[in-house]
Amino acid sequence: MNFNPKDEFDFLKNQQFVQWVNHQREKDTEMWHAWLQKNSDKTEYFHKARSIVNSFQYSGDEKIDDSKLASIRKKLLEEFDDQLKTRPIPQKKAALSRRKTFKWAAAASITLILAIGTILYTADKKSASGPMVRISTERGERRNIMLPDGSSVMLDSYTSIAYLKDFTGGRKVNLSGRAFFEVTKQNGQPFEVLSEMFEVKVIGTSFDMNTDPTRGNGHVALVTGKVNVKMEKGEEIGLAPDDAAFFDFTTNRISKGNFDKDQILGWRENILKFKDEPYPIVFERISNWYGIEFIYDKNLELEGLYSATYRDQKLEDVLQGLSYASDLQFKIISGQVHVLE
Repeated sequence: MNFNPKDEFDFLKNQQFVQWVNHQREKDTEMWHAWLQKNSDKTEYFHKARSIVNSFQYSGDEKIDDSKLASIRKKLLEEFDDQLKTRPIPQKKAALSRRKTFKWAAAASITLILAIGTILYTADKKSASGPMVRISTERGERRNIMLPDGSSVMLDSYTSIAYLKDFTGGRKVNLSGRAFFEVTKQNGQPFEVLSEMFEVKVIGTSFDMNTDPTRGNGHVALVTGKVNVKMEKGEEIGLAPDDAAFFDFTTNRISKGNFDKDQILGWRENILKFKDEPYPIVFERISNWYGIEFIYDKNLELEGLYSATYRDQKLEDVLQGLSYASDLQFKIISGQVHVLE
């Protein structure tokens, strides 16, 4: 298959890809997984595009009608084209990393995902169970929200959730990014958190969940209660307190084990902990944490892994520690961190 996408929107333009995500036929699944193994550098765009298409199915498990899917996909791409036409022209800069070159496109994808609820509701008001509520945070922002059933959610930076108003149709939430849930019991009614690759079903419990490949592996880390994690292929893992399910976005494999509380849960108490993490992931986490963008040459070699723990530290202190460990230099210019050798 001759397909060389430059971003997630190229995937959305590929009708074969969109049809596969919607129907998940076994033959097509094998083909796309084989394609991804040969094009591992496209993993981030692949998963983002799947997340967008899967958002179309939010109101239930039944797959959306193909004609309706085509209509929604067309409107979504038109939205993107309009944003692209009005995008401000940036000043000429030195070569950036691939991740940063498409920073604007990634931000646009979040904006369009948040617009899907409106598109869905307009496309088929009769089938909608109610208006969609969508809440998101920017980089460097965290937010506590209360759900219709009394459950609470703390959203990490650059995260979005969506749910039907008043939970008509059940206690279901779509998550893109990272959040900590404290779920109330409600007469045995399950509470579900849906994401692109896996879903979580609970009765009353508290847990941390990450669905964002740019923050490292995905995870569901259980603090109290019991959780059932289900993969898209039907594989299930049960968790007890202090257990975690870890999802590798590259291999699409899930594993179970214990978790480092500071590393997984510390963000709620302003603890930023890195544990054997690649530098691109470190930069992305710092970017989300402080709401600042990293700029570095695409040819810059970022080898090795980084480990450190910061508690209520200023950005300058974090960059100084990072400089000592990596032999890199960091300079803050106009709200951006420039990485120098």
